[in-house]
Amino acid sequence: MHHRVIAGIWFLFGLLGFAFTVVDLSRLPNDAPQGVITSDLLALSFSVLAIITAIGVFRARLWARVMITIVAVALAIYSLASIAMLGPGFDLFRASYWLALLLAAYTLIVGLVKRNPLSSNSL
Repeated sequence: MHHRVIAGIWFLFGLLGFAFTVVDLSRLPNDAPQGVITSDLLALSFSVLAIITAIGVFRARLWARVMITIVAVALAIYSLASIAMLGPGFDLFRASYWLALLLAAYTLIVGLVKRNPLSSNSL
């Protein structure tokens, strides 16, 4: 049950990230700095990876369980770094990083509980 919830959330997360990144890329001027374009392309590739991984988790593929763990760790590190750079305060932008951190933590906790051989879920 938890894996289907995680797959749905990651799929939605990937679709929203893809849509916002494409809109952001389309609004960039022709003389935009290289760093901005690189950042948006990195976000676009991460969104596509999240969508593909979510489909794999939903279909209960073994490679997807490994991949979702890697993607969740990368998202947690990115979210923590962004929260640290933004500093104190509250707005929708900061809240999105906190939500991403919670998603990564939930994904990792469910993944670790499922892999534990002493867990009652694996018997």
